[in-house]
Amino acid sequence: MPTLDDIAAAAGVSRNAASRALSGRTKATWPSVRERVDHIRRVAAELGYRPHAAARALSERRFACAALIMGTESSRSTLIHGLLDGIITELDANQHRLSVARLSDDALVEPATLPQVLRECSADGLLVNYTHAAPKGMRQVLEAAGIPAVWINAQREVDCVHPDDHGGAHAATAELLRLGHRRIAYLEWHQHPGEHYSFDARRGGYEHAMREAGLPPRSLYLPAGTAVEDSLPVVDEWLTGPERPTAVLAYCFAEILYLGARLRGLSVPKDLSISTFMERPLLLIDRQPTATLVPGYELGRASAAMLLDKFAAPTVALAPRVIPMTYHSGDTIAPPPEA
Repeated sequence: MPTLDDIAAAAGVSRNAASRALSGRTKATWPSVRERVDHIRRVAAELGYRPHAAARALSERRFACAALIMGTESSRSTLIHGLLDGIITELDANQHRLSVARLSDDALVEPATLPQVLRECSADGLLVNYTHAAPKGMRQVLEAAGIPAVWINAQREVDCVHPDDHGGAHAATAELLRLGHRRIAYLEWHQHPGEHYSFDARRGGYEHAMREAGLPPRSLYLPAGTAVEDSLPVVDEWLTGPERPTAVLAYCFAEILYLGARLRGLSVPKDLSISTFMERPLLLIDRQPTATLVPGYELGRASAAMLLDKFAAPTVALAPRVIPMTYHSGDTIAPPPEA
């Protein structure tokens, strides 16, 4: 393939003039300039010249690529349903592509690692899919290296995108209240320090709605890592007695509630209404759960869009973008028995 020197010699111009004309950097406003640029491009076409995309990217230090960074512990880097599709859709719409890298905690805090990832992935910035318990010092490493980065499904002061877990829980509780429920409990498992922000956000949304209605919140907890067979006796205790809840909003664990209700002889939703959170509508044994859906696709698109904004202004801190959740009406809630 002919070089820039070959084209410059054949067109009778300098190498710099040939480079500017072929890269589009020349502002061809005057007729004489447009004529010279057209002449250089015709000569290049006649000689069979094709621009080298990789060389241009290296010279301009822009690759039109984002790198998705994930940890090696899957619980802290969950790819929720629809997230990857949303990221790729938004990047494709803006002529960008995606690379993926998985790194250990130790590697993520090494000052040289993330810049090296950018080079190896030919990427301009990072989508950080590290939702909680990020390695200490990782954020400082990103800032010190001046790397444009957006945190996905993480609640931070700036440069992050996450679902509206508080609003989703508030709306789900408000719907149970609208149906007439007053003894509404919230189910989750006991947290370890540094767990995902959604634990506090969802419980907070539930408690906010209950207090607005003048009702006392009631939280039910399962120990983290409890097996189903060990959980059922605990669930049975909750569903016993005249003050048992008529409805439960569950962080998850809806299956345990459903099984516990059946073993106790309670009908869902006639005797017990169950509302939960899910990534997508799935059958709960023989029921379609009423669920607040995590907006994975929208989260992916918004995260990629924010990173593209960071590419344009890398030093500007962007306010968090909070993505509304979708309420899915299933068949696991109904008015309480006494209504």
